[in-house]
Amino acid sequence: MIQVTLEIAEAIEQDARSIAQQTQHELPAVLQEWLERYAAQIPVDTLSDERVLALSQMQINSCSMELSALS
Repeated sequence: MIQVTLEIAEAIEQDARSIAQQTQHELPAVLQEWLERYAAQIPVDTLSDERVLALSQMQINSCSMELSALS
């Protein structure tokens, strides 16, 4: 994982702090979760070929594990 510094709108910070307080999580953890959720919704046609291949491999592995569990 890498560490970055971002400038965010005050409204986003307030919302994130509120959720962090309610869930007893740290502010960076809340922001990271939001970014991960957003990234998971990026359309496949905007991803690099390498990323598409990696995602498809993860899905194949997941399906294989599910099939193994059913056997």
